[in-house]
Amino acid sequence: MVRHTVVIAAGLVLGLAGLATPQAFAQTVESDDAAYCKKLASMYERWGRSANTSNSIETNTAINNCNNQRAPEAIAHLEKLMLAAGYSLPERAVGRRQQ
Repeated sequence: MVRHTVVIAAGLVLGLAGLATPQAFAQTVESDDAAYCKKLASMYERWGRSANTSNSIETNTAINNCNNQRAPEAIAHLEKLMLAAGYSLPERAVGRRQQ
């Protein structure tokens, strides 16, 4: 009976640990998104923007959103700007699942 209780308890612990894993993965992806977003913002500030112009409100918002949970939206905007300016995007190895 004691062994049966131990097995059930171990199963519950493993089950709860499995439920926590997707959240931990989501946090990793978010931080990877933020890092990639900051890399794009830096590239845009250095090469993509014309020296005599200022950023649009949308671009400033995207650059500021690299630090929060709206980083995926900011990435899309910054990638669009960099491609339109004729630049290649940096490799993005982080945050992608291997299937």
